[in-house]
Amino acid sequence: MNSKTLNVLKNSKILLFLIILLQVSLLIYLMNNKVGFFGDEIYTYSLSNGHMGIIFECYGEPDLDVNYKWIDGKLINNYISVSKDHRFDYSIGYNNQIKDSHPPLYNYLIHTICSFFPETFSKWYGFSINIVAFIFVQILLYIISNKLLKSNKYALLVCFIYGFSSAAMDCFVYTRMYTVLTLFCLLLLYTYLSSVDNNTSLSKFLAIFSIVALGGLTQYHFYIYAFFLTLIFVIYLFLNKSYKSFWTLSTGAILGVISANLYFPYFYQHATNSPRGTEALSFQDRISPCIRAFSYFFKETLGLNTNICLFITTTIIISLFSFAIYRSIKHIFKEEKNTEFILINLFVFIYITFLFCTIDYKSMGIALYGRYLFSIFPLIIMVIIGILFKTNKMKIIALIAFLSILSNLTMLDFYYPYTYEKFSGVIKLGEITENNNLIIYCSSTGIIQTICPQLAKCDKIYVNPLKDINRMLLPPIPNNKPTYLFVFPCNKLKIPFPKIIDGELWENKFEVYDLNQN
Repeated sequence: MNSKTLNVLKNSKILLFLIILLQVSLLIYLMNNKVGFFGDEIYTYSLSNGHMGIIFECYGEPDLDVNYKWIDGKLINNYISVSKDHRFDYSIGYNNQIKDSHPPLYNYLIHTICSFFPETFSKWYGFSINIVAFIFVQILLYIISNKLLKSNKYALLVCFIYGFSSAAMDCFVYTRMYTVLTLFCLLLLYTYLSSVDNNTSLSKFLAIFSIVALGGLTQYHFYIYAFFLTLIFVIYLFLNKSYKSFWTLSTGAILGVISANLYFPYFYQHATNSPRGTEALSFQDRISPCIRAFSYFFKETLGLNTNICLFITTTIIISLFSFAIYRSIKHIFKEEKNTEFILINLFVFIYITFLFCTIDYKSMGIALYGRYLFSIFPLIIMVIIGILFKTNKMKIIALIAFLSILSNLTMLDFYYPYTYEKFSGVIKLGEITENNNLIIYCSSTGIIQTICPQLAKCDKIYVNPLKDINRMLLPPIPNNKPTYLFVFPCNKLKIPFPKIIDGELWENKFEVYDLNQN
C-alpha cells in the first residue's frame, strides 16, 4: 500500500470522525429539545423497570388495578424507574414482554442503565443507548458502503446523507428498540459480506450465530430482514460452489433463530395474538384486487385457504419483479463484477415490498409505521448513491444531499416533534401537580402512559376511566393538598371549576381544572 493510498484512508477516517461528530451534536441538540414523549417511549421504561407489571394497558387487562382509588405518585415512579430492591433484575423485562408484543433484549439494556440510577427517570438513559448505536451504525455503514461502492468518498457521502436525514434523526430521538435493531441489521450484512470469499472460520460462524440470536431478541422484524438477506446470500454461495460459506451462513443463522426462540419462546404467541402480529398476518384487505384475482386461481385449483393463496401469489409477483430489478441493475454494472452490490439492491427491493404487504397502514397511519423502515433506510441511501454514482448523476447526488439536510430541519414529522411548543400543556401539568393531588377522568387509561413522568411527581392520583364524562363524581380528597382535575378528551362540558391548562395528547385535547377554587 503506497503512501498516497494511506493518506487517502487517513483523511477519510478524519472526515468520517468529523461527520459523525457533527451529527451526534445535532442529535444531542434535538434530544435536549424533546420534552414530551410518544406513549411507546414510556412503555420502554415501564416494561423494563416496572416490577409490579403493567399498570396502564392499551390492549388488555393491566396487572395492577389502579382505577377508582387513590394511589401514591411513588407507585408511578417505581413503574417507570428501577426501585432499589430490583436493580439489575432482568426478569422484569422478560416477564413484562411476555405480556407485550416484543422480545426483551432492548429492555435489558434500558434496565441496566436505569439500575445505576435507581428511583429516577431521565430521557437520557434511553438516549445514551441511541447515541452509542448511532456511532456504530455510521462506522458500519461507512465500511459496508466502501466495500460495495469501492470508493471512500461515496462511502462518506452515504454516511453524510443518512446521518443528516430526517429518517435517521427521527429514529435516534425515539426511545425504542429500532436504533439497536438498525445496528444488528448492519452487523449481519457486514458479517455476510466478509464471508463471501469462502474463507470461513469458527469466529465467523459464532458471529453470525450471535448476531441472529441477539437481533431476534431485539425486534421480531429482524427475522424478516435476516430471512431474505440469508436466503439471497446462501443461494448465491451455493450457485458459486462456495460450500464452506454456504454452510457457515445457513447453519449459523438457523441455530441463531433456534437459540433465540428457546430463550424467549413467545414468537408464535405474539405473532398470532398481539395487535402488531395480527395486523402483519391478516394482510388480505391490504392486497390489491389484481393479486386477489390471481390468488383465486390457486384457491380453486389447489383447494388451499385464501391467506395461503394470497401468500403464494404475492411471492410469485415479488419474485418476478425482483428478477426484473436484478436484470436491470446487472445491466448497469455489466462492465464490472460487483455482484455483492447487485445482491444488496435485490434484497432492499424484496424487503421493502414484503414490508409494505404486511403492515396495516390503515389502522394507525403511515407515519406511525415509518419506524419499520428505520432499519433498512441506511441501505436505501447506499443503493441510491451507488446507482447514481454509476450513472454519473452528480447533480442529482448533490441535490439529494441538500434536500436531506433541509428535510432534517423541516420534516421531522412524528417521533421528534415533542418539543416544548407542542407539549407545553404537559409540562405545565407537571409543574402545578408536583407534590399535589390529581384526579384523572379519561376514556382510555392507555393515554395516561404518556404522562407518567409527570404523575410520578404527584402526591396522590385518582384514576376514573369513565367513557361518559357526564357521570363524573369527584372522590373525597385524602389530604389537605391542592387538587386538580385532568379531563381527556375534552367534550365541551361545563365543569364548574376554573380551567387553567389546555393541552394535546395523541392528537386529542385535554383540559386541567383547579378544584381549589369555586
